[in-house]
Amino acid sequence: MVSELQLQGINLTNLKEPEIHINSQIQPHGVLLVLKEPELTILQVTSNVSSVFGISPQNLLEKKLEDLLDSFQIERIKAGLLEENLDFINPTKLWVRKKGDDYVVFDGVFHRNAEGILILELEPAISQENIPFLSFYHLARASINQVEATANLRDYCQIIVQEVRKVTGFDRVMLYKFDDDGHGSVIAEEKLESQEPYLGLHYPESDIPKPARKLFISNWIRLIPDTHGSPVEIIPNNHPETQRPVDLTHSILRSVFPCHIEYLHNMGVGASLTIS
Repeated sequence: MVSELQLQGINLTNLKEPEIHINSQIQPHGVLLVLKEPELTILQVTSNVSSVFGISPQNLLEKKLEDLLDSFQIERIKAGLLEENLDFINPTKLWVRKKGDDYVVFDGVFHRNAEGILILELEPAISQENIPFLSFYHLARASINQVEATANLRDYCQIIVQEVRKVTGFDRVMLYKFDDDGHGSVIAEEKLESQEPYLGLHYPESDIPKPARKLFISNWIRLIPDTHGSPVEIIPNNHPETQRPVDLTHSILRSVFPCHIEYLHNMGVGASLTIS
């Protein structure tokens, strides 16, 4: 006996779109703190602070950022937050106190979301001189600005993928173009010789859902350093004043939607970077 599911008259693309920017999780390679201005009181924090700072999330909530950083850093941060453009202090090196004289160096980025909530994202620094992932957009921008005008769009696109691959060292860099109807195609590619080419392939509108395309407009760089990493919870899940999960549209560390992780794994991708 065969059962059939009747979906007559239903347009699946009109079903409720997931709010992938509203999230209570981040990727595990960093730490996120939700702060209340002007005193920089810690209202939310990710559960991995225990292993990173040596302090439990419960012992950080309602504390002030100055309990982690020295007064010199706090004064510099507060001065920067008064500027109209947070690029005045982004990205920044921060020294976080642990026990005794022990401290850990982080790369940090501040941003305010659409509700005006201040968010600080931290990633353990590889060295005191280099800022790896959180300031990648500076490297990408500097490289792309070097691209000179070319005679045609095809050459220009090819130079872009070459430059981005040069900066990132990624195995493959593709330039993907959306049509007005949401469908897309690969119009330039730079890759390892051993890899199967994707250049010229066309993909349906459902391949990259509308909510994801919206985020490309709001947040022009998206990095996933480890597609196999387990997401980390934000504690508490809801902002204590709004009683809602925090809008992480502009977050660098925002966790990845499960269906996208599955998509990347099916392609054999271990890390990805998207620049819109």
